[in-house]
Amino acid sequence: MKNILIVDDEDLICYSLSAALRRNDTFVKTASCAQDALAEINRTFYNLCFLDIRLPDADGLDLMKTVKATSPATKIIIMTANEIEEDLMKDIHQNSWYFLPKPFELDDVRLLVDRA
Repeated sequence: MKNILIVDDEDLICYSLSAALRRNDTFVKTASCAQDALAEINRTFYNLCFLDIRLPDADGLDLMKTVKATSPATKIIIMTANEIEEDLMKDIHQNSWYFLPKPFELDDVRLLVDRA
């Protein structure tokens, strides 16, 4: 069984990713803020975490580092629709498994999850 956590404050992103990734062998949970995401990471092991950079209660990059420290085996996929400066991109590449720019195709995300 794979566990996937989706952390994004956009309901449409959470709904779309959840619907696309939910299968018989996959459990998908969503969180709309960093506080809820941390509670989930502390409660359950997640194989994969989709994480938006901009969250209402925290910087997603700070949360990325916390998730990595709390659950090193969790693969983190950073998502954003914003331009990323070069120094931030280096940080993302060092602390995450993959960078996924928005908008994205759900078929591509499914392939990415299979690869993870």
